[in-house]
Amino acid sequence: MKKVALFLIIGLVVFSCKKDNELDDSALGFNPYENPVNPYVTVVQSTVVNSNILILDLQIHRDRIPDNVDMRFVQQGIIDPFGDTLVTAKERNIFVRKNETGPSTYKIGLYDTENNRISTLFEYTYQ
Repeated sequence: MKKVALFLIIGLVVFSCKKDNELDDSALGFNPYENPVNPYVTVVQSTVVNSNILILDLQIHRDRIPDNVDMRFVQQGIIDPFGDTLVTAKERNIFVRKNETGPSTYKIGLYDTENNRISTLFEYTYQ
């Protein structure tokens, strides 16, 4: 009788310690912090002039820019693979230097000339 009672108590303890899976049939939703912020400036087209010159055409996504930014004082800032910075108001036919061999990575963003600030940089790699 003592063995039966012992097995019942052990069974009761094991059964009561078993947890139900409360996450069963559930899925994770969209995490807004998982994806990077959409860039303000992207490269639309790149054209090779010669072995060390590249022409970039940019597109400014004005719908992504915060409302408190005064676009009258904003220009495009490009950091080339050599570390040189080019600030220009142009969006088309921007001449930049490129590596003669291998890929060239450019960091592109908006530059606020009034407050001397640059936005989050978008990386573009030319192969």
